[in-house]
Amino acid sequence: MKKIHSFILLLISMVVLNAQSNTFKDIDKLLEFSQQEYAKMELISSLKNAKKALTLSINNKYDKGICKANLNISNVLLTIGMYKDGLFYLENAVLTSFYKSTPSMQAEVCRLRGRAYTSLKLYEISIKEYRKQLKISKNIEDKDLKDLSILFTHQNLSNTFQIQNNKDSVFKHLKIQEELLKKHFNEKDDYYYYSTLYNQYGDYYLSLQQHEIANEYFNKSIKLLQKNDAQFLYTTFIGLAKLEERRNIEKTIIYYKKALENAKKIGSKETEMYIYKDLSNYYITNNINSKEATIYLYKYQALNDSLDVKNKELVQLAFDQLIDQRDQNHKENSKQIVVFFFIVVCISFVGMIFWYVRFLKTKKEILNIMEIKTILRSNIKEVGVEIDKKQKKIEELELKANNYFFELSNLVEQNSPHFWGRFQEIYPSFSSKILEINSTLKVSELTFCSYIYLGFSNKEIAKYTYKSIRTVENNRYNLRKKLKLNTEEDFTIWLRKFVDKLQ
Repeated sequence: MKKIHSFILLLISMVVLNAQSNTFKDIDKLLEFSQQEYAKMELISSLKNAKKALTLSINNKYDKGICKANLNISNVLLTIGMYKDGLFYLENAVLTSFYKSTPSMQAEVCRLRGRAYTSLKLYEISIKEYRKQLKISKNIEDKDLKDLSILFTHQNLSNTFQIQNNKDSVFKHLKIQEELLKKHFNEKDDYYYYSTLYNQYGDYYLSLQQHEIANEYFNKSIKLLQKNDAQFLYTTFIGLAKLEERRNIEKTIIYYKKALENAKKIGSKETEMYIYKDLSNYYITNNINSKEATIYLYKYQALNDSLDVKNKELVQLAFDQLIDQRDQNHKENSKQIVVFFFIVVCISFVGMIFWYVRFLKTKKEILNIMEIKTILRSNIKEVGVEIDKKQKKIEELELKANNYFFELSNLVEQNSPHFWGRFQEIYPSFSSKILEINSTLKVSELTFCSYIYLGFSNKEIAKYTYKSIRTVENNRYNLRKKLKLNTEEDFTIWLRKFVDKLQ
């Protein structure tokens, strides 16, 4: 039974994973369509597919899809001049785990930022982004993708420096592109990248007024494109038209018309519109044909109006996407607030329980302390009574000792024959302990020791025993020797310590 249950669970898991895998593939296809439509400048279709891919990716928690969809949406928005919103979607892409782990995505974000900042004329910031892209591109594992990202970076840097009229930097990055193309790309297969380089060289030499060299590069580009039946020719034709503007009116018009024909063929309405404007201006400036100039101007305005309508639709679509995204962010924020509030309530509840338990514990501890204090007070009282008793006993003993001392002192002062007998009654172990050190001591010597024990000085002993001080000093000296005292030791202190210790 358990095996059947496990098999069913495994089967369900496989079905779910397969369905999820198919959904991810559908999202990847939508993103691919979005990129293809962008390449054709079908921006509305590109944006719709990217939007659909983003919604599906969010619903299915497809991190890669979320990242790429945000990048595609950003690309379209930046193309139509919605820079703030385009950068907003870039930041959404940056928040994904796929972005953080994929250098190619990081490089693409830098490229799009650089493009936005260039359009906003923030050239220094733009250059920083491109240089950052260059650094990141070196970490891309796929060699072809890495080479392409590095090449695109130098193309963008060349364009930005060309706008800034920084000739040295333009030439430097053109040379790097040339070296990269020779090293990693084949002119036959990658002709479009070579054509872009030749056009950039043409623009560079045209800005230096070196028309012959510029002409060589533009012609090199057009021959390469025509040889490979390329579709996008208008950039090179426009370059040739700009080259001939001050040299040959007929050639200028021919190249503009060729560029116009190519733009119409590939469906680049925006390019077609600007060529009409350039032709109209050129005709008017050179007094060629006012009627034809008016026709071109009319076509420019008509196409501009048409594109305005289309752009308005695109902008509205972009705004709808932004509103949907912000509504979703608002919902996510609301969820986060609810979760945060719930966590705060839980923490507060746990805190209250902890406080209550702590309160009960503290209360119990206080009661225990009060009980201990009561016991201690009782014990202290009892101890106090005992101390008082002992103190009284000590006082009684001290009084008794004082009385004994005064009694013995009086007997010494009287040189009474009863002194020694009374001393032995009060200190019964005195003589026996002294005799343990030296058993040959006489009674007179033991009596002398008792005088010293009681604290009498040599002078006092001499006075009360009617002897000379010298005799007393000699007796003291002899006794020290017999009791083996060190010369440093005080006889009185030693005697008291020795006898009292043995009591």
